Amino acid sequence: TIKLVDNNGVTPIIKLLTYFDETGNPTTIDTYLVNPLTGQLQPAGFVIKKYDNKPNPFAGCKELMMVLLQPISSNNVTREDYFDTDVHPQETIETEYIYNNNNLPVKATVKETSPGKEPAVEIAIYSYK
Repeated sequence: TIKLVDNNGVTPIIKLLTYFDETGNPTTIDTYLVNPLTGQLQPAGFVIKKYDNKPNPFAGCKELMMVLLQPISSNNVTREDYFDTDVHPQETIETEYIYNNNNLPVKATVKETSPGKEPAVEIAIYSYK
């Protein structure tokens, strides 16, 4: 839960309820946002995530991932399906990886699809020291 602290006190503004699979990967994240009219948290949607079985190079960057509001996972995300509170699809992100000999990603092709829009494709290149 992220809280706003001001002269009026402490107000929760975002709450993420995260559910994990047996390997420790977050599989479902329910999002709650503050309603500015009531000051109460209300459901805002959820995401379902799927993973590969390769090591996630960001697994050791817990603090960074928390700043980005992303729970840490042991493996690499291959699919994220975002839904609104009425379970209508909002966005799908599919990621295909190319791995090195250590099973770490060296390249990722990320395809973002939203209803009624053209898919967007991005390439990510990984390098290791």
